[in-house]
Amino acid sequence: MVDDKSMMPSLQLLIAERAFKTQAKVTGHQLRWGSTLFDLDNEGRIACNSLPLSQPTVIPLRDFLNRTLPLDFLKHKRLVVGYGRSDALLMQISPTRKMSAHEIFYPQTRCLIESLNWIT
Repeated sequence: MVDDKSMMPSLQLLIAERAFKTQAKVTGHQLRWGSTLFDLDNEGRIACNSLPLSQPTVIPLRDFLNRTLPLDFLKHKRLVVGYGRSDALLMQISPTRKMSAHEIFYPQTRCLIESLNWIT
């Protein structure tokens, strides 16, 4: 829940709230998750460097739905369903690297979840 009506929660936070059935509360420049407080920057972000995180293994959805993956492929792994497009907007994330907006969503979400100690 955001007290400042001019701010909207990120899609990553909305996903986490729904997945963990816990609502974050934002007041001023702080986000409260249960009894834990996180400082937010002027743009309402938690300090989280998602760029060094490894990219996920990407598999076509049809392979998952058609069960053409090896039986143990997903064992002990987290499944994140997303999509990519060849014509997606590219974002400059470093002087030498660009990523599609769809690809950068995964490391941002993973970083947020790990920052809040939901998974390791």
